[in-house]
Amino acid sequence: MSEIKGWLITGTAPGNYKVSLDMQIYHGGRNSVSLERTAVDSPDEAEFGTLMQQFDAKNYFGKRMRFAGFIRTCEVSGWCGLWMRIDDKLQNLLGFDNMQYRNIKGTNDWNYYACVLDIPEEAACINIGILLTGSGKVWLDDCTFEAVGTDIAVTDIRTRTENFPLEPQNLKFEA
Repeated sequence: MSEIKGWLITGTAPGNYKVSLDMQIYHGGRNSVSLERTAVDSPDEAEFGTLMQQFDAKNYFGKRMRFAGFIRTCEVSGWCGLWMRIDDKLQNLLGFDNMQYRNIKGTNDWNYYACVLDIPEEAACINIGILLTGSGKVWLDDCTFEAVGTDIAVTDIRTRTENFPLEPQNLKFEA
């Protein structure tokens, strides 16, 4: 469990990560929260730790919501980012963004990041957090969770489009 009120630490290997309040490094106010890989062995590629929380979706039905915050990183060897997931009552995935395709690596000063998802009527639970893969340390501060207009694009990873050709290519292998 986490020592941060309202938040919990989880992931594929939560015991390899440490969460703490940082009163020395922060973006605003007096504190930030940090997530750091503390295990000394080399991390598995699929391993991650996350600081997260879950809450009821009913107050947000039909709204486009943005989870945002300021992130700072130090020597992140894998990647990190904010994440947001919308589940129905059977834990079916209705919306998801973990910043995997616009992730943060290395060492970076404070910067603003956001995840934006639509909350459908069948939503039961909203999950938000920050995740870290690999080694390093990430700080999070000044988070917001707010309704935004439809002029703000959703960042749902499931709607990500590739630049595929419109038709099959070279089916006869003659070109």
